[in-house]
Amino acid sequence: MKFLVLAVASLAIVYAQTTYRPVEPCSLCEYVTNQALHHLNFGYNEAELQKELLSDCESLQKVYGPQAVQDCKDGVNANIDIIYKDLKSGKDAWGVCVDLGQCIPSTGTHPSSHHPNFVRKH
Repeated sequence: MKFLVLAVASLAIVYAQTTYRPVEPCSLCEYVTNQALHHLNFGYNEAELQKELLSDCESLQKVYGPQAVQDCKDGVNANIDIIYKDLKSGKDAWGVCVDLGQCIPSTGTHPSSHHPNFVRKH
């Protein structure tokens, strides 16, 4: 009986722990830059855009967890100038992520030398 109680308690602990799906840096970058494009349609300046993107990062919590939120915020803070400038000059979200080194044009994935947390600043 003790074994059964211990087994049930162990299973309850395992199932209570939340496992979050990992997010690829290229996908994270595309999410951020596509959100930025949406916000720029409202005429936001760079500071306003940064504030909105940091808020958007919070929406990743439920599915991807706290690490993805932090990676997103770090990426926004480190690269807001490039994101803003490139998008304002007409570059698409994909092109911005290629410029940031988070995506590579040939496969749509991140390069092997990428920074894993979308915090690459040139």
